[in-house]
Amino acid sequence: MAIGELFTPDDVAVTATPQAVVLQQGVTYALRNVDAANSIYWISKPSAIPQANVTTFAGTAAALKTLGASEIVAGGQAIIRSAPPFVHVVCATGLTAALKLDIGETATIGSASKTDWAALTAPGSTAAYTATVKGTAHVMSVTVATINTSVVVRFEGSVDNTNWYNMAAADTTISANTTVAITSSTLAPYVRGTFVSEAGGTDATVEFNYYGQR
Repeated sequence: MAIGELFTPDDVAVTATPQAVVLQQGVTYALRNVDAANSIYWISKPSAIPQANVTTFAGTAAALKTLGASEIVAGGQAIIRSAPPFVHVVCATGLTAALKLDIGETATIGSASKTDWAALTAPGSTAAYTATVKGTAHVMSVTVATINTSVVVRFEGSVDNTNWYNMAAADTTISANTTVAITSSTLAPYVRGTFVSEAGGTDATVEFNYYGQR
Protein backbone atom coordinates (compact mmCIF):
# COMPACT_ATOMS: atom_id res chain seq x y z
CA MET A 1 0.00 0.00 0.00
CA ALA A 2 1.41 3.37 -1.00
CA ILE A 3 1.83 5.84 1.83
CA GLY A 4 -0.71 8.20 0.31
CA GLU A 5 -3.40 5.54 0.64
CA LEU A 6 -3.09 5.18 4.42
CA PHE A 7 -5.82 7.69 5.12
CA THR A 8 -7.95 7.13 2.04
CA PRO A 9 -10.61 4.44 1.43
CA ASP A 10 -10.39 2.58 -1.87
CA ASP A 11 -14.06 3.24 -2.65
CA VAL A 12 -16.53 5.86 -1.44
CA ALA A 13 -20.29 5.49 -1.81
CA VAL A 14 -21.42 9.05 -2.51
CA THR A 15 -24.97 10.14 -1.63
CA ALA A 16 -26.85 13.44 -1.30
CA THR A 17 -25.46 13.76 2.24
CA PRO A 18 -22.03 15.44 2.15
CA GLN A 19 -19.03 13.60 3.53
CA ALA A 20 -15.37 14.42 3.95
CA VAL A 21 -12.73 12.25 2.29
CA VAL A 22 -9.50 12.52 4.29
CA LEU A 23 -6.36 12.88 2.17
CA GLN A 24 -2.66 13.00 2.85
CA GLN A 25 -1.52 16.59 2.39
CA GLY A 26 0.80 17.30 -0.50
CA VAL A 27 0.01 14.08 -2.38
CA THR A 28 -1.58 14.07 -5.86
CA TYR A 29 -4.87 12.20 -6.09
CA ALA A 30 -7.24 11.24 -8.88
CA LEU A 31 -10.90 11.20 -7.83
CA ARG A 32 -12.69 8.97 -10.32
CA ASN A 33 -16.46 8.84 -10.73
CA VAL A 34 -17.18 5.25 -11.75
CA ASP A 35 -20.96 5.72 -11.85
CA ALA A 36 -22.66 5.21 -15.19
CA ALA A 37 -25.14 8.07 -14.93
CA ASN A 38 -24.80 10.53 -12.04
CA SER A 39 -22.31 13.31 -11.35
CA ILE A 40 -20.31 13.79 -8.16
CA TYR A 41 -19.58 17.28 -6.81
CA TRP A 42 -16.53 18.09 -4.71
CA ILE A 43 -15.20 21.11 -2.90
CA SER A 44 -12.29 22.05 -0.65
CA LYS A 45 -13.04 25.08 1.52
CA PRO A 46 -11.84 24.16 5.04
CA SER A 47 -12.41 27.66 6.40
CA ALA A 48 -16.02 27.82 5.17
CA ILE A 49 -17.07 24.16 5.25
CA PRO A 50 -15.47 22.25 8.17
CA GLN A 51 -14.67 18.57 7.98
CA ALA A 52 -17.69 17.63 10.12
CA ASN A 53 -20.15 19.51 7.87
CA VAL A 54 -23.26 17.47 7.11
CA THR A 55 -25.65 20.15 5.86
CA THR A 56 -24.01 23.15 4.16
CA PHE A 57 -22.66 21.36 1.08
CA ALA A 58 -25.90 19.82 -0.20
CA GLY A 59 -28.76 20.47 -2.60
CA THR A 60 -29.49 20.48 -6.30
CA ALA A 61 -26.75 20.50 -8.93
CA ALA A 62 -27.34 24.23 -9.48
CA ALA A 63 -27.11 24.94 -5.74
CA LEU A 64 -23.87 22.97 -5.40
CA LYS A 65 -22.30 24.88 -8.30
CA THR A 66 -23.37 28.16 -6.70
CA LEU A 67 -21.41 27.11 -3.61
CA GLY A 68 -18.34 26.72 -5.84
CA ALA A 69 -18.39 22.94 -6.31
CA SER A 70 -16.59 21.24 -9.17
CA GLU A 71 -18.44 18.53 -11.07
CA ILE A 72 -17.07 15.09 -11.89
CA VAL A 73 -19.34 13.74 -14.59
CA ALA A 74 -20.15 10.04 -14.83
CA GLY A 75 -16.99 8.29 -15.99
CA GLY A 76 -14.86 11.40 -15.40
CA GLN A 77 -12.23 12.30 -12.85
CA ALA A 78 -10.70 15.19 -10.96
CA ILE A 79 -6.98 15.58 -10.36
CA ILE A 80 -6.07 17.14 -7.00
CA ARG A 81 -2.44 18.20 -6.78
CA SER A 82 -0.81 19.01 -3.42
CA ALA A 83 -3.90 17.69 -1.69
CA PRO A 84 -5.54 19.52 1.22
CA PRO A 85 -6.34 17.61 4.44
CA PHE A 86 -9.78 16.69 3.13
CA VAL A 87 -12.34 17.35 0.40
CA HIS A 88 -16.10 17.11 0.60
CA VAL A 89 -17.98 14.99 -1.92
CA VAL A 90 -21.71 14.79 -2.53
CA CYS A 91 -24.34 13.99 -5.15
CA ALA A 92 -27.24 16.24 -6.07
CA THR A 93 -30.49 15.76 -4.14
CA GLY A 94 -31.89 12.25 -4.49
CA LEU A 95 -28.92 10.78 -6.40
CA THR A 96 -26.04 8.42 -5.61
CA ALA A 97 -22.74 7.52 -7.27
CA ALA A 98 -19.49 5.66 -6.61
CA LEU A 99 -16.08 7.30 -6.20
CA LYS A 100 -12.67 5.63 -6.50
CA LEU A 101 -9.46 7.29 -5.38
CA ASP A 102 -6.02 6.71 -6.88
CA ILE A 103 -2.61 8.08 -6.03
CA GLY A 104 -1.13 10.21 -8.82
CA GLU A 105 -2.58 11.41 -12.12
CA THR A 106 -4.43 8.73 -14.04
CA ALA A 107 -6.01 10.88 -16.75
CA THR A 108 -5.51 9.46 -20.23
CA ILE A 109 -5.88 10.87 -23.70
CA GLY A 110 -9.59 11.35 -24.28
CA SER A 111 -10.46 12.05 -20.64
CA ALA A 112 -12.98 14.86 -20.48
CA SER A 113 -14.72 17.22 -18.11
CA LYS A 114 -17.81 19.35 -18.58
CA THR A 115 -20.12 21.67 -16.70
CA ASP A 116 -23.22 23.77 -17.29
CA TRP A 117 -24.24 27.03 -15.63
CA ALA A 118 -27.60 28.72 -15.23
CA ALA A 119 -28.19 31.44 -17.83
CA LEU A 120 -26.98 34.94 -16.94
CA THR A 121 -29.63 37.64 -17.27
CA ALA A 122 -27.24 40.60 -16.90
CA PRO A 123 -23.53 41.25 -17.49
CA GLY A 124 -21.37 39.29 -15.07
CA SER A 125 -19.48 36.01 -14.74
CA THR A 126 -20.44 32.43 -13.98
CA ALA A 127 -18.93 30.67 -10.99
CA ALA A 128 -15.45 29.32 -11.60
CA TYR A 129 -15.17 25.68 -12.66
CA THR A 130 -12.17 23.52 -11.81
CA ALA A 131 -11.47 21.42 -14.89
CA THR A 132 -11.34 17.76 -13.88
CA VAL A 133 -8.54 17.02 -16.33
CA LYS A 134 -5.62 19.15 -17.45
CA GLY A 135 -7.40 20.14 -20.63
CA THR A 136 -5.63 20.94 -23.88
CA ALA A 137 -8.82 21.23 -25.95
CA HIS A 138 -11.51 23.53 -24.58
CA VAL A 139 -14.94 24.40 -25.97
CA MET A 140 -17.25 26.99 -24.41
CA SER A 141 -20.74 26.85 -25.90
CA VAL A 142 -22.60 30.17 -25.59
CA THR A 143 -26.35 30.35 -26.15
CA VAL A 144 -27.99 33.78 -26.44
CA ALA A 145 -31.75 34.34 -26.21
CA THR A 146 -34.12 37.36 -26.23
CA ILE A 147 -31.36 39.54 -27.63
CA ASN A 148 -31.98 43.23 -28.35
CA THR A 149 -29.11 44.32 -30.61
CA SER A 150 -25.94 42.51 -29.55
CA VAL A 151 -24.03 41.00 -26.64
CA VAL A 152 -20.30 40.63 -25.96
CA VAL A 153 -19.06 37.47 -24.23
CA ARG A 154 -15.70 36.14 -23.10
CA PHE A 155 -14.33 32.65 -22.33
CA GLU A 156 -11.94 33.12 -19.40
CA GLY A 157 -9.27 30.99 -17.73
CA SER A 158 -7.19 31.34 -14.59
CA VAL A 159 -4.28 29.62 -12.88
CA ASP A 160 -5.18 30.83 -9.37
CA ASN A 161 -8.98 31.37 -9.45
CA THR A 162 -8.35 35.10 -8.88
CA ASN A 163 -6.68 36.61 -11.93
CA TRP A 164 -8.48 35.87 -15.20
CA TYR A 165 -7.38 35.98 -18.85
CA ASN A 166 -9.11 35.61 -22.20
CA MET A 167 -8.91 32.02 -23.49
CA ALA A 168 -9.58 33.27 -27.04
CA ALA A 169 -7.81 35.88 -29.13
CA ALA A 170 -10.53 38.46 -28.42
CA ASP A 171 -14.02 38.91 -27.00
CA THR A 172 -16.90 37.49 -29.05
CA THR A 173 -19.76 39.72 -30.24
CA ILE A 174 -23.08 38.00 -30.95
CA SER A 175 -25.88 39.79 -32.82
CA ALA A 176 -28.66 37.20 -32.98
CA ASN A 177 -30.36 34.57 -30.86
CA THR A 178 -28.04 31.65 -31.52
CA THR A 179 -25.45 29.26 -30.10
CA VAL A 180 -21.75 29.76 -30.84
CA ALA A 181 -18.67 27.78 -29.82
CA ILE A 182 -15.50 29.43 -28.53
CA THR A 183 -12.50 27.07 -28.70
CA SER A 184 -9.08 27.27 -27.09
CA SER A 185 -5.95 25.17 -26.57
CA THR A 186 -4.66 27.35 -23.72
CA LEU A 187 -4.04 25.45 -20.47
CA ALA A 188 -6.15 26.62 -17.54
CA PRO A 189 -7.04 24.81 -14.31
CA TYR A 190 -10.01 27.15 -13.78
CA VAL A 191 -12.50 28.35 -16.39
CA ARG A 192 -15.63 30.51 -16.45
CA GLY A 193 -17.88 32.39 -18.86
CA THR A 194 -18.34 36.15 -18.75
CA PHE A 195 -21.26 38.16 -20.15
CA VAL A 196 -19.28 41.35 -20.82
CA SER A 197 -21.96 43.74 -22.10
CA GLU A 198 -25.14 44.14 -24.14
CA ALA A 199 -26.46 46.79 -26.51
CA GLY A 200 -29.94 47.91 -27.52
CA GLY A 201 -31.66 46.88 -24.30
CA THR A 202 -31.42 44.63 -21.26
CA ASP A 203 -33.45 41.59 -22.29
CA ALA A 204 -30.66 39.21 -23.38
CA THR A 205 -29.88 36.00 -21.52
CA VAL A 206 -26.56 34.21 -21.97
CA GLU A 207 -25.99 30.54 -21.11
CA PHE A 208 -22.48 29.06 -20.94
CA ASN A 209 -21.67 25.34 -21.23
CA TYR A 210 -18.08 24.09 -20.95
CA TYR A 211 -16.40 20.94 -22.26
CA GLY A 212 -12.68 20.17 -21.99
CA GLN A 213 -10.66 17.20 -23.17
CA ARG A 214 -7.12 16.06 -22.45
